[in-house]
Amino acid sequence: MSKSQLESRKTKIDKVTDALRDEYVRKSSDAERLINFVKEQLNAAISAENIAVGFPTSSRVKSLQSIAEKIDRKRRPVKSVSEIDDLAGIRVVLLFKRDVEFIENFIQSTFVVISSENTASRLDESSFGYQSSHYVISLPSEWAKIPSLAGLDGMRAEIQVRTIAQHMWAAVSHKLQYKVEDSVPLEIRRAINRSSAVLEVVDLEFDRVLLERESYISQITGTNPDKSLILNVDLLQEISNRLMPERGGDNVDGYAILLQELISLGINSVGKLEDLIFSNMDKAISEDGLYLMDEDNENLTSPELWNNGCYFSHVGMIRNMLRYKFGDKADEVIK
Repeated sequence: MSKSQLESRKTKIDKVTDALRDEYVRKSSDAERLINFVKEQLNAAISAENIAVGFPTSSRVKSLQSIAEKIDRKRRPVKSVSEIDDLAGIRVVLLFKRDVEFIENFIQSTFVVISSENTASRLDESSFGYQSSHYVISLPSEWAKIPSLAGLDGMRAEIQVRTIAQHMWAAVSHKLQYKVEDSVPLEIRRAINRSSAVLEVVDLEFDRVLLERESYISQITGTNPDKSLILNVDLLQEISNRLMPERGGDNVDGYAILLQELISLGINSVGKLEDLIFSNMDKAISEDGLYLMDEDNENLTSPELWNNGCYFSHVGMIRNMLRYKFGDKADEVIK
């Protein structure tokens, strides 16, 4: 950093009064507590609804340097950190545009919303720019009676909600300093407009893919698909749920990896998978029971499985079946 930059930074920080600086030191730990609590509520809602996120929920407490720069930029004195709406900042980045509405409704029904803005409303139909939903919130006053939330009554936090495509635009525009159309040189404005339009299309297409996948799953659920059908992840999961007792503990990633292992061993159709399961079900259930007899194994499987009286998930059961059928060859391909 150059000497002039250091001097500029010092000048800005000097605009922060001693009282504001002292209050910031006192309140920053409370802001961190507020962030952690709000993130916990948001993440619980995301998990309960099985919402796909682009990144883990992120957060930060605004630094004293950033506060000083904001005071300098706005040319407006700040007498108290309580005037800073985004002292505590939280960002939720979602994969699908349709989930934004759920998170926004959750925020509105859970917290006290002081202000809100969808930055897309600043744009007309031919403009590009930063898009994100911003909420300034505080906790309901009755929550202050909870010991772990003591001292947070009236404190504010800003929650930003956006899709991953909107987040990409925000990151690129920040790097290029092209946050609004007027800041872009005319020579490259067409290219920027194309980029913005492509990202909006990405949001729409992601939602369309999701709807088509849900429609496909609804068509195969509870059915007996043609045995000649080539396996895919959704068929694999549906057949596992249909032919084996409910267990839990699986995820899409687990089925995706298992699918590749099955295909590597020649189990590539609905009929071949069903034959594998029917031929080895009793042996797999028996082995599962043996693992359950040893209480030390509780820590080696997921709590969900153990509480359901199981050790192996559907994916684990089918992997054991592959070992029964193919022996050492199965261990060579199982990841």
